[in-house]
Amino acid sequence: RVDWGDLPGGVYAEAITDGPAGIRFGAVWLRGRAGYLKSLSRDVEDHWHPSGFGSPADIAVHEFGHLLRHTVGDSVDADLRRVLKTRAGELDLDGPDAHSHAARSEVSGYAATDLDELVAEALLDVVANGAKASRLSRQVVDVVEDAYKVRAKAAAVRAVRDDAAAAPRVARVDIEADVDAFEARVAQAV
Repeated sequence: RVDWGDLPGGVYAEAITDGPAGIRFGAVWLRGRAGYLKSLSRDVEDHWHPSGFGSPADIAVHEFGHLLRHTVGDSVDADLRRVLKTRAGELDLDGPDAHSHAARSEVSGYAATDLDELVAEALLDVVANGAKASRLSRQVVDVVEDAYKVRAKAAAVRAVRDDAAAAPRVARVDIEADVDAFEARVAQAV
């Protein structure tokens, strides 16, 4: 769902994770498109958001990144930190702030604030800039995408097992073989 509402102090939008998932745009920005677009442009100039950012659609992509992050949860945190550490090393960044410097230089200032914003900004960079997105953005999106595929596969396998468990005993076949075949089909489709 997409809606609008009063959001605190200049917030463009927010991901809605309680109840039906969606995106809520800040009402203040809906009242003045010119000011909205100028603010977005200034954010890119200041490297607060990645290049290619500048429209309400880009805000929606960023917020969708939060929805993906919410879906995979903190199961990806260790992998995200590993990617940040590796990329910081490749950039010859050292010290306690090396991870945030890597996120800031490769993605955006906002991405350097925390892992949630890193995921949202990396997704925006990849969607807005395609092959020209930063290496770090592409790696972050790969981590989240892989976790999402694992989660979707597990849900599909549970559905097959639940359906098979509900079937009459006479109609049951080798459930494990069915699940293996289903997993193969899911892997091909994803």
